[in-house]
Amino acid sequence: MRSPAIGSIIGAVAGAFGLAPWLATGANLPGQNLWSTETLPGDMPIAFLPIHQYFVVDLVALLVLGGTLAGFAVRLLRERATEVRRAAAIGLAGVQLLAVFESFVALAGGLAMSGSLRAFLFFAGMLVGTLAVVGASQAVYWLTSSRSAPISALGLCLGVIPIGTWLGVWTMLSVGPAGGGLASNELVRWTPGLAVGVVLGMLGVSSLGRIAVWAGSLAAVWLLPVVLGSVQYALGTRNAFGDVLLMTDLARMLLVPLAGELAPPALAAAAIAGLLAFAVHVGRARGRLSPPPGHQSEVLSALAAH
Repeated sequence: MRSPAIGSIIGAVAGAFGLAPWLATGANLPGQNLWSTETLPGDMPIAFLPIHQYFVVDLVALLVLGGTLAGFAVRLLRERATEVRRAAAIGLAGVQLLAVFESFVALAGGLAMSGSLRAFLFFAGMLVGTLAVVGASQAVYWLTSSRSAPISALGLCLGVIPIGTWLGVWTMLSVGPAGGGLASNELVRWTPGLAVGVVLGMLGVSSLGRIAVWAGSLAAVWLLPVVLGSVQYALGTRNAFGDVLLMTDLARMLLVPLAGELAPPALAAAAIAGLLAFAVHVGRARGRLSPPPGHQSEVLSALAAH
């Protein structure tokens, strides 16, 4: 049995690795609409998280991927001790909460909050939302690190949904904040479905619980990006920012067209999962039907004799 210290290391390293693409860009706080003074992007303070209404999806990816990696590492090491799993969760939360604290201190240092209700509401709303994402990261961690294969697969499927966005943040290192154009957009669009398809294909459909995981995961890989994309659009529309009713209408308007755009990757996930599950099933069936090496030679000798 390993020491709980290994769990703390796993959680802390996974949390830091989840933040890595943002930190590698230089981690300057994105320019704020409510900043107290005119400041160039390169002169913005360092923030371990991109706290901004335009970066909501990126924020989800950076934090949730950390929880996914931590849970997968614990599962991969076949850790059974509750103490190790708990230590990994604490290590993960420690790194992510430290990033939240540092980022919001940097935000508060330049935000024009004195006498501005709008600035205060922005700060409070972003803080509550970010802490909720940290909670989601913990939920994904506990699901992924579960001893039950279906539950672990569900956590892994939910956790890899933001992987396209996470990889897209890395592209900013080579192509700049403008993004990588069509190639980057397609990466963000298709990678989650590919990843979920592989996980479900390896899980198989040998029980009702596993079938339920398939249904939930395929629905999530389609609908979660739709919801997050709609929320991102509403929050990122400057003229609507602060108008809750208008932002709600904008998000609702984008739901249907975005659902249509993201349907093909979800269908691809189902196709990949089905093909892989079939291949795994056939491989296992052949393994069960194949006789042992010694027995096989006896069968061949008998056939030769006839």
